Amino acid sequence: MNGSPLKFPASSIKTLATQIEETDCFGRLFDIDVIDITGEKLSRPIYRKCLICGRQAQECASSRRHSVKEMQDKIEEILEKGM
Repeated sequence: MNGSPLKFPASSIKTLATQIEETDCFGRLFDIDVIDITGEKLSRPIYRKCLICGRQAQECASSRRHSVKEMQDKIEEILEKGM
């Protein structure tokens, strides 16, 4: 993408991006950022769930609750399931 602004409300684009992240078979592997015309990054309306345990992902990441191996295994499982 060339960085050109889209002609839709940023909040609508963020809603769509969140839906993709939550419902697409590979969507959980992406973090789609939406930045409005003032340069402000829009936040998700709901917290992102951890791929492994379903808790708030930020808490798991900051506490390193899961090993790199656990994350790699889960990502591989998602990729295999989606293929």
